Amino acid sequence: MAVAQNNLLLNQIRTQTAGTFDLRSQSLYIAHRRIIRLKSAGFITQGQYLQSDSFIHTLDSRVKLALALILSIASLMTESNSFNLILIIGLVFCLIRFTGGWPVLRGMLKPILIMVIITSAYHIIFVRGTGSGSYDLFGLQISQDAIDGAIFYSGRLVMYMLMMTVLMKSTNATEIGDAILFFLKPFRLIKLPVDHIGLMLFIAVRYISVLGDELSSIRAAQLVRGMRFDGNLITRTRKSISLVAPLFSSTLARADRLAVAIKGRGWGNDISRTSYRIDSIGLSDLIVLIGGSSLVVSLLLFGDKL
Repeated sequence: MAVAQNNLLLNQIRTQTAGTFDLRSQSLYIAHRRIIRLKSAGFITQGQYLQSDSFIHTLDSRVKLALALILSIASLMTESNSFNLILIIGLVFCLIRFTGGWPVLRGMLKPILIMVIITSAYHIIFVRGTGSGSYDLFGLQISQDAIDGAIFYSGRLVMYMLMMTVLMKSTNATEIGDAILFFLKPFRLIKLPVDHIGLMLFIAVRYISVLGDELSSIRAAQLVRGMRFDGNLITRTRKSISLVAPLFSSTLARADRLAVAIKGRGWGNDISRTSYRIDSIGLSDLIVLIGGSSLVVSLLLFGDKL
């Protein structure tokens, strides 16, 4: 698929340049080829909603958010590696089967590996165990408690990343905002500005994909101008300023336009707001909620025995 897109793009550029393939056209072709390669690997689309009619996509957003909250709370109440492993396998299956397949999973490997390395390095360097097990690695004493902690907390971190990816890929920003607002409704009894909090969270979730698209556009523009982002860490960090500065400027301009639009639509006038769409929880949603909650509780109670 990527080869066909590259050939089509190359023919279009040659046609537009009357058969001449100059340096600027070559730079444009190389830039678009890199973007196609990144998109096919799932790097650019991380965290964005993937439209589909799969089973997970059709579930009510409140059910998915409730399961995510139950899973997050349960993970804080256990120290079982079996709990993390079983849930990671289940989340990987959901990610491959329902929310993007192997390209999305391949795109997650690099950030997951980076976070695992950072977490493991922290425990190995700073954790000093009280047990008898100890290993020597290039003069660094590594305790068994540090190794166990690195494995457990890395597994928990991977589980959180997979869980949020499945949630974000299968639920659009509007549905997430409505679900958050639904769970915040009881706080209206203590005069908490639930609508304002819900709006802020909705904008934050919505802008994840917007900023991702904006960053992709800026990167493509810099690649066409001949900018290269390879090299060592210091070089890439210095060159990233050409991405961060325009992104920061466009984000401020977009936020200003959004504030004007929200104010123009009468937000904040203390009038009771209504919803255009009223969602209802069906039988399949209840089955998934009860089944998922029972599975998490069972793993929480009996995970150490597996």
